[in-house]
Amino acid sequence: MRWPNLEQIEFGDWDAMFTKDFLEDVAKRCPGLKFVFFRPHGVNLQPQDLVEFFSKLGALQSVSLSVNRRLLTNDLLLQLSSIQSLTRLELAVCTRKDNAFQHVLDHNPTPFSGLRQATLHIKSHAMSAATQALQNVVGLIVIVQDRGSHILNWISRMASLKFLTVKYLEDVTIDVESLVSLRSLTRLQHLTVEPEDVDGWIGVEHLTDTDFERLVSGLPDLKWLDLEIGHGLTTSALQSLGKHCLQLHDLQISGEWNLQALVKYQAPLFPALTHLHIGSCERQGIERWATASQLAGILDNHAPNLAKFDSRSEDDFSLDVKRAWLAKVGKEYLISYVERMGDV
Repeated sequence: MRWPNLEQIEFGDWDAMFTKDFLEDVAKRCPGLKFVFFRPHGVNLQPQDLVEFFSKLGALQSVSLSVNRRLLTNDLLLQLSSIQSLTRLELAVCTRKDNAFQHVLDHNPTPFSGLRQATLHIKSHAMSAATQALQNVVGLIVIVQDRGSHILNWISRMASLKFLTVKYLEDVTIDVESLVSLRSLTRLQHLTVEPEDVDGWIGVEHLTDTDFERLVSGLPDLKWLDLEIGHGLTTSALQSLGKHCLQLHDLQISGEWNLQALVKYQAPLFPALTHLHIGSCERQGIERWATASQLAGILDNHAPNLAKFDSRSEDDFSLDVKRAWLAKVGKEYLISYVERMGDV
């Protein structure tokens, strides 16, 4: 029996069934497959089995692999790079060899020609070849397997990117020029740099407000910014963000912020902002003159369309500010929401 109209197959943790015969049967029965999601380790497979399987499926659009690393060979990546219909690729583990993308470049002059979204687990020194092989990608998620901060320099050469997420598995310190290099991604709408683990840590050496402005001044289309990094930025950095990123609607940024200092800037800094998540509502060592209610008012002036506000810190003042902001805008936004729903 054939299932020529079957377009999607998702295979979970059933390693005993995940065999060469199974793959051959699927390829024969389902020649029109477009979406393939494999999760088993593949203990009963040889690397060439997967290569042969994908060579028989010319209509694939999306491939997601979370198999054993020994199966993600250079030849498998080369085979995937030749599927012109492929628009999405997710590799949930590193390739077997770090030179896999270089192997692709050496044997395919136009790799991944249709690919638009990619998720990679990769070591930093392998990113140079990966960026060259993935030049058409507009959405990229990278989970960095080591402490190589220079990976951002390579990513900064991917001019087509609109959506970028970089997560580090290990604690790392990034040099400031590597972070600032991302300013060359002028089409970027979404930027996330954060640890993979909630308890992880990313530091940026000597990051100043001027450096931050250099970064955001090159990202005029930015709508989403999520920076979970160690820094010493001041509200001057927020002013730069508001000046250069007029479309920003989601801001998540760690650190202690002296939000009362926003009163010196012309409002609103963030007319389009709907979501704000910061580390803390006050900065240690700076005298507080604004009450929680006053700070909520300052925040409302600078982000009049804010629908969600939160802080990571659970200190009393940050909690008071959140309560004051909710008390100030909660009813107003509830009415606004009901009115908008009535217009649908």
